[in-house]
Amino acid sequence: MMREEFESFTDFAFTPGEYEDIEKKYMSRVFGDCDKTEFCSIWLKNNGIKEILQSRKDGNIELPYIKRYTNKELMEITVKKIKETGDYSRAEKILDYFSPEDYKIIKLSNYEFNFCGTADFGGSEGIYLDCYLKGKFDNSGNDFCKMGTFKTLNDDLEGMKVMAELGGILNYYLSKFVNQNIKSFMPDEELKQQAMYVATRQLDSYLMSEKYQELLEKGKNDNLTADENIDLQTAVENIETLLPHTGIHDTPEILESEQGVEM
Repeated sequence: MMREEFESFTDFAFTPGEYEDIEKKYMSRVFGDCDKTEFCSIWLKNNGIKEILQSRKDGNIELPYIKRYTNKELMEITVKKIKETGDYSRAEKILDYFSPEDYKIIKLSNYEFNFCGTADFGGSEGIYLDCYLKGKFDNSGNDFCKMGTFKTLNDDLEGMKVMAELGGILNYYLSKFVNQNIKSFMPDEELKQQAMYVATRQLDSYLMSEKYQELLEKGKNDNLTADENIDLQTAVENIETLLPHTGIHDTPEILESEQGVEM
């Protein structure tokens, strides 16, 4: 049985790991020698969805793929952005070079950092703008992450003003990008906590849904006569929908966090 088939029949979205366990039950015939349709029906009747949601609520959650950016990638994305907006033009006229960090590449997995751009005179000539992150950017315990360097051969007041202004521009657009893509910078534990919260809401909604109540009633009335079951089914079909759609069909999404880099 394909995962898509099972999801279609049960009207529920599963993670790969969750479906792998279900497939093992199907292949080992835990419900006896039954076909796909019968297996799905029995699985539902045996509180399959409830158990999945309860497991997610308890923290047994596979986190979805999250794009993690490195310090070099984040710096290059920011520079590309300020070129597109035209905010790079003033500095670009006097720059000798821009060099993103190549030596120590770090995958960023926390947003509790600040971007810093320090303009200062170089050891030999010109003015340098050294860019780095300060704070929590991963789980290493380090609080300093180099991002890149800009250099101009100018060493006058105007050159210093332009380089300092560039630091502020980079800070603005980098912080904006992080906030707009905050999930990519969330720690795994925070992503897991949010997923557990969503699962709790889904479980509560499912237990209140008509779909679940019908399964309970079906279980209670399995021993009725055929005529009694027909009467019960007719009654269920005629019940007017009282509750809104619970959203159970949708793949659980991690809620957007309002936290991020302060701008």
